[in-house]
Amino acid sequence: MAPTGDLRVPHFIGLHSIQGFVLTALVLAALAARVGRLRGERVRAQLAGVVIFGYGALFAITAWQALRGQSALRAEAARRSERVRRSRAARRDERVHGGDAPPAGTLQIHALIGARGRHGSGRGQ
Repeated sequence: MAPTGDLRVPHFIGLHSIQGFVLTALVLAALAARVGRLRGERVRAQLAGVVIFGYGALFAITAWQALRGQSALRAEAARRSERVRRSRAARRDERVHGGDAPPAGTLQIHALIGARGRHGSGRGQ
């Protein structure tokens, strides 16, 4: 399967994982002197393993998205625009109905039910 997306992001994550792992080991070693639970080498190794697993999962997800031609930024932008749209709808509902505004989306459901009733779907008549 030929890559269809930009592999620079997973490449960046993979290359810098080495630095992240070394930094994790150094931070855990420094904290071991202050935090009693981190004094055991096995505990620090397990925590480092969790960090390595998480970094590996991040790499796998970004590589998978790149191979599919998906953009991580586009997915985040879509989530944010949906959040903004819902927020605007809630403010609009509040202006229309005052302080007794129904939850966002309720008006859309009522509008659909009312539209079916007006257009003769058999229900709501």
